[in-house]
Amino acid sequence: MAELEKVIKGLECCMSERICKGCPYKEKDECEDGGYYYSKAIEDALELLKEREARVVTTADFENNPNLDDRNHLNVWEEYRDGTRCGWDTINMNDVSTFTDLRRYWTSRPTEEQRKAVKWE
Repeated sequence: MAELEKVIKGLECCMSERICKGCPYKEKDECEDGGYYYSKAIEDALELLKEREARVVTTADFENNPNLDDRNHLNVWEEYRDGTRCGWDTINMNDVSTFTDLRRYWTSRPTEEQRKAVKWE
């Protein structure tokens, strides 16, 4: 998996006056292809974006996750089955397996199509 900090720094180097000094993608003294390792940074950025697609949270999302807060809570999009509530919330790992027939938690805000495509447990 691509590291967010590496991707950000690489894109900043390529997009901001094309300065390769300090670029985490630079492999030689001289940059190739007109001076930049741009395509690898773009590939890694795309990989990170795909990982952020909305999906239902599982207990695996709590294992070595850098997005957990100091209380080991994760920000999620919460959806109630009866439609009475949808919105951002924070949960701990025990919440994931509780009330699965009444509500579910998403890694990010799902589209209407995603919500309809994923069946309730």
